[in-house]
Amino acid sequence: MNCIIKAFCISIFLIATGLLHFPSIARSSFNCQAIFSKIDPEVFKLSEDDLGNCRQKINDQAAEGDVPALILKSQISLRGIGEKVSRRNARISLEAAEAKGSALAKRLLADILITKLGADEEDYLEAETLFLNAARLGDSKAATKLGQLYVSGKVPGKSASDVQAIFETTGGNDDYALLSRAKLLLSRSDASAKLAQIIDLLQQASNLGNTEASFLFAMLNLNNEGYSSIGKPELSSLLCRSADEGHAPAMYECAKRRFTIGETGKAVEMLELAANTGHAESIEFLAEHMSKTNFDRAKKLWFRAATLGSDVAKLALIYRFDSLTRDEQLNVNGAFAYPAAFTTDLGRIMLGNHYLAIVEKGRKGTYIKGEHWYYENALQAFSMVANSQNKDLADKARLIANELRSQQDAYEKGLQTRRFQRRVEFWAGVAAITYKILQLSGNNSQNSDLQMQDYENRQRDLSMKVATLADTFYSVYQPKEHFRWIVKHSVT
Repeated sequence: MNCIIKAFCISIFLIATGLLHFPSIARSSFNCQAIFSKIDPEVFKLSEDDLGNCRQKINDQAAEGDVPALILKSQISLRGIGEKVSRRNARISLEAAEAKGSALAKRLLADILITKLGADEEDYLEAETLFLNAARLGDSKAATKLGQLYVSGKVPGKSASDVQAIFETTGGNDDYALLSRAKLLLSRSDASAKLAQIIDLLQQASNLGNTEASFLFAMLNLNNEGYSSIGKPELSSLLCRSADEGHAPAMYECAKRRFTIGETGKAVEMLELAANTGHAESIEFLAEHMSKTNFDRAKKLWFRAATLGSDVAKLALIYRFDSLTRDEQLNVNGAFAYPAAFTTDLGRIMLGNHYLAIVEKGRKGTYIKGEHWYYENALQAFSMVANSQNKDLADKARLIANELRSQQDAYEKGLQTRRFQRRVEFWAGVAAITYKILQLSGNNSQNSDLQMQDYENRQRDLSMKVATLADTFYSVYQPKEHFRWIVKHSVT
C-alpha cells in the first residue's frame, strides 16, 4: 500500500512540474503543428475535427499575419466550423495571405471569385490574373485551374491553344501535371474522342502514386469498357483504396457500391468521413439515407449540403417544403428557392419542372398561395438554361421558355378569373349558410321560400359587385388591409 501511495505522489509531482505528459495532449499538439506544416497538399483533406480542435491556435497565428494560419482560417470560414459560414471572411483571410505572396492563397482566392453566385466577367478576369501569378510562382494546380477557366469560355478571347501554351510554360511530367492534362481533356466537348489518351495519362499519374488519378482511372474504366485490361473487381478495389487514402469523391463512390452489396454500416461510416471533409455530394447522400430514420438530422444535412452548393440538396428541401418548420421554410425561400441560387443546368430544369407542376395544380382548382411567383420563377429557370453552353439543353429549354413567355398574359388573366370565381363562391356560400340559419330559426311563412330565393339572388349580386370592386381596388392599390376593409363594409 505504501508503494502505491508513493507512486501516486511521484506521478502527481511529475505532472505538476511538467515532466510527465499525457499522450493525448502531446498528440493533439502534434496534430495542430502537422496541419501547419502540410497545408498545401492537405488543405482540402483536413477534417472538421482537425480544424475545430486547432481553431484557437489558427485564429491566434492568423491574427499575427501567419500565412498558413490565414489560409486555414479561410477554410474554417468556408466550412462554418465553430462560426457561421462566411465566404466574405474567407476572402478577407485569403486576401491577407495573397498580399504576402502566397501562391496557394492566390489560387484559393481565384476559386472563390469564379464560384460565387452571380460571378461576372470582371470576376473571371481577376481570377485569371491570380491563377497566372500563382502558376508563375510554381503552383501547377493554378495552371490547371486557369486552363479549365479558359475551356469554360468565361474569359473572352481565350481558346484551346492558350491552354496548351500554359502547359508548355508551367507543365511537367510529375503526377499532378499528368493529372492536370487528363482533367483538361475531360472538360473539353470532344472528351469522348480522346478517352484513350485521357486514361493513359491517368494511369501514368496513378502509377506515380496520385490518389485522385487512381480514382478517375477506376471510374472511367468502370463506366467505359475496352480501355484497360484490368478487370472490374480490381478496378473497384482501386477505387476503394483511393477512398481509404482520404479522397472524398472516392469515399462517396465506394460507399454507394457498399450500399448495393448490403454493407450499410461500412457505407454510412465512409459517408460520415467524407461529409467531415465538406464533400457536398456525400452529405446529401447521407441525408437521403438518414431521412428514413432520422428526418431532423437529414434536414440539417440537406441544409449543410445546400449551403456548400449542392443543387440536389436544395431540391430535396424544396420538394419537402411542407414538412419543414416555419423558420426552415423562411431559410429555404431566402437562400435556395430561386433559379439564380442553382449552379447547374439540370438543377434549374428540375426546379422549373417542380414549379410548373405547382402551377398546374392551381389551374386544376387547388388554391396555391403565391401561384404567380411559381410561374415567374419557372420561366426564369428555363430562360437561364436557354443560355447554357450545352446546346442540346439550351435548345430544349428555349422552346419551353418561349412557350411560357407567349402564354404569360393568358395565364395571368386565367389566374385573375380563378381568384374572382373563388371570391364569388365564398359569398355564395355565405348566402347559403344564412338561408340555413333562417330555416332553423322557424320562419315557416308562405312567402319564406320566395323571400329566401330573392335574398339569395340579391346576395349573389352583391357578392359579385364586392368581388369586382375588390379586384379593381386590389390591382390598383395592393394593400391587403384596405382590401379587407372594402369587403367588410360593402357587405354590411
